[in-house]
Amino acid sequence: MKIGFKTRIWGINIDNINPVLKIITDFGFQGVEFSQRPDSLGVNNINELSESLKKHNLSFLSLTCGTLIERRNFLRAIRPEYFYLKYGDLASITSLAQEGFKPVFHPGVFTPIRGLSESLPLLENNPELNLICDTAHMTIAGDSFRSYMQIIDRVSAIHIKDWSPEFGRSGPRFGRGFKKLGFGVIDWDYIIGEIKEKNYEGWLVIEIENNEEKDLLSTVRACAEWLSTYGLFHNENKYYIVKQPIHKISKKYYRKCPADIEASFREKITEASTKRPVNFYTQVAKAYSELIPSKLVSVWTFSPSQDYLGLLICYPPIIQTGKLRRSQDLLTGIAIDRQAVITEFDLSIKHPGEKYGDSREPNLPRKIQELNPRKMISIPIYNSGNQNYVKFVINVFPKDDMEPSISVNEMYKLSKAVTIAADFMLDSVCSLAVTKVNLLASKHFTVKEFLQSVMRLVQETLKCEGVGIFIVNRTEDKLEYYDSIPGTNFCHEDEKYYLKGEGLTGNVWKRNEPLLTTDCLEESEYLGKSAEFSSSPGPIGVIMVPFRTSKGIVMGIIRCNNKKSSPSFTMPNLFIDDDVAILDSIGQALVPHLQILLEESRRAKALGKLTHELIFPLVAIRGAAEFIIRNKEINNILDYDYPGDIWSWSELMRRLLGGVDIYSYENLSVSASRTLLLSEVIIPARKQVAMLARERGFSLKRINYHRFESVPALWIDRNQFQQVVFNMLSNTIKYCFDDPERFQVDIDGQKSGTNYLIKFQDWGPGIKEELKETIFIEGFRTNEAIEHNITGQGLGLWIVRQIVEAHNGTIEVTNLKNPTEFTIRLPIELSIRPPVKQESQS
Repeated sequence: MKIGFKTRIWGINIDNINPVLKIITDFGFQGVEFSQRPDSLGVNNINELSESLKKHNLSFLSLTCGTLIERRNFLRAIRPEYFYLKYGDLASITSLAQEGFKPVFHPGVFTPIRGLSESLPLLENNPELNLICDTAHMTIAGDSFRSYMQIIDRVSAIHIKDWSPEFGRSGPRFGRGFKKLGFGVIDWDYIIGEIKEKNYEGWLVIEIENNEEKDLLSTVRACAEWLSTYGLFHNENKYYIVKQPIHKISKKYYRKCPADIEASFREKITEASTKRPVNFYTQVAKAYSELIPSKLVSVWTFSPSQDYLGLLICYPPIIQTGKLRRSQDLLTGIAIDRQAVITEFDLSIKHPGEKYGDSREPNLPRKIQELNPRKMISIPIYNSGNQNYVKFVINVFPKDDMEPSISVNEMYKLSKAVTIAADFMLDSVCSLAVTKVNLLASKHFTVKEFLQSVMRLVQETLKCEGVGIFIVNRTEDKLEYYDSIPGTNFCHEDEKYYLKGEGLTGNVWKRNEPLLTTDCLEESEYLGKSAEFSSSPGPIGVIMVPFRTSKGIVMGIIRCNNKKSSPSFTMPNLFIDDDVAILDSIGQALVPHLQILLEESRRAKALGKLTHELIFPLVAIRGAAEFIIRNKEINNILDYDYPGDIWSWSELMRRLLGGVDIYSYENLSVSASRTLLLSEVIIPARKQVAMLARERGFSLKRINYHRFESVPALWIDRNQFQQVVFNMLSNTIKYCFDDPERFQVDIDGQKSGTNYLIKFQDWGPGIKEELKETIFIEGFRTNEAIEHNITGQGLGLWIVRQIVEAHNGTIEVTNLKNPTEFTIRLPIELSIRPPVKQESQS
């Protein structure tokens, strides 16, 4: 295999290519893939670039930036290793091959062809076409690297790139998850192993999107060192002695923006970043109208996945209703093709894009044509994590005969400030939504209540008409409808689910990727199996976002339809990519809470079913034991009271089945009756632990109780309090670690002020100070329990606290060791009346 380097980390413009090539060759790389436009490489023509590559003994891999015509014209005199194609270039596959180029296509998430499955028909229909496999995009799309290796002869290059899902998987934010090699979630051992096993002979191209090193030299060095750890690098020692300083690109700005104008612009953009999306875009348009005296400033939202441009904002607001356009139908699309490059158009000529090799006509909205603008400046605002992905485009129409006081290069510098502001704005909205989800989770303790509150949050945040939630069932073969507001209509009431790949919703599950569409009725995958409420006829804008487990497996889908129009936006009912990012954040925030609630709900249902199944054999066992106890002839034969043991254990089992609601999040129900603690709770519970004690050689005589004469009969649930004492005693038995001398329990009852106290003392290993509260948490087990293989699920003390608090009492550790002491406090009112249910504090 051969290893190359992509020049993305040098930015969009290189003044002098030679220092860049020297760094790449000094570190031992064999080829270069350029990510700058032909006119931004610091050379006058292709021959000059070719000579520089030969001088540094580097192969020319490809040129990825610029329009198709720009790249094609630049490369007429030379043929690189492959010709890089974007989605809009696919119609030229055959003609490029006829000219001697080797066309390759790069599938990309959040584009119309996102992964391998969508690319395979292209390969089948175009035998001259090959692919680039991008390890990061492949991971996000859920593709298997092994699948790429099965068509290894059609893979010209593998882009080596790492990624982490910390920013989510929405179009506006996923690019910020690109990481240093080895610092993401990609399984490099598996990928590198496959590359070696298949004896791949194509190009491995290192591509760093977000430079996290202090300088570019450190970035290239880090990549070379990472490659060497896998035995891939062919020049293992040379990079340690490289002394070449990093080339500093000169900044040749002309008509530099006056300091006061720049400061004012930055101040306005910073202020805009604190607003919600609708106000943010309006403020940005206003800021540009002041920066460049203009007839009009328009903001176009861009969706790479749908390849459409939508007129979002006009300032002044002369256009009330905008339309969606394909990017190839507008001049603005040229600026997007040139990849985040500010592009000027002379509107006084018939083909303003001709100097960029494009013959499309202006095709401006009628209201803009009436202004008779002579010039348009398109300023793409790119995704900060991936310059190939434009977030939105600002079109400025300067006033006639007024030359801007700012150069194109200076505009580009200021556009970076807009990118940062857009990221900050979106991060703030997403963070607020996540915080609200967490607050909702603290207030609701059932799945239904929680998800209904989340849907209301989505409806309020995105200003949409309908919200529905679907959840993958336990067998993972259906995506089942759970709930919606205001309501979801199904064609067939007995089919409230989607199979994987069925319809738009099922395909979101299959692809594990959000969907944004301006009219779901026009989508080829639309089935009409179900639909949320819509207040008006016509196009139905829809977004669907999967929410995933920590392992990236789809747990469910949130589906929204018909965004309510904002007076500031020209696009009616239009969702934009920002909405997808916000919904993605809400979906990921709800996952851990939903997992807990679903597990609790499933456990409660399972316990309910188990209780039902166990009641009948238990009744039979108790009946048989009662018969034997009453039959003196049978009792005389036995030399031990086995029937008594059976009765005692069946009584414990009956009590457990009767109190199964302890294990749910629902408030514990209490069936109180006047009960004597000593004779009706402690002594029966003491007898029920007899078998546990005998198994370890412990004597029940070492369980002592006294002073209960001061505690009258209390209104408590007898069965539940037998459970309390049983749990406390069984804990003591288990934690004495089979040491009879260590085993001793004192149970003391007394009155103290407005409470009755029950104290349990034992001389076991004790409790660490920091665990005084932790031991009452559901499922918690100490290190000693794990080391000594003590059985249990960490529920005993949690159940005890649930029962005590249901009686308006408390339990706490009042001494840590020698003896370890637990104190239960019960209100004195229990001697007069049953416990009154306490209202939860909101």
